[in-house]
Amino acid sequence: MLNSPVGFGTPRQADTEMFCKKCEGSLRVIRSCREVTVFCNKCGGRFRLEEYVDYIDDIEDFMGNVPCDRI
Repeated sequence: MLNSPVGFGTPRQADTEMFCKKCEGSLRVIRSCREVTVFCNKCGGRFRLEEYVDYIDDIEDFMGNVPCDRI
């Protein structure tokens, strides 16, 4: 996973080894102030994290830095 550290040393986004359910493009997980979003680098689709909950183990390190109220 490739991380881009911002702010207080915790990454705000991470590339993943997950693939988009629409186009099979690579996905990026983005942490905003209020939620975590899954973004497709190929088709530009934005998805709620719960649509990819089966793959949560793939982004476990990233999710460890996200407050529970944003999941």
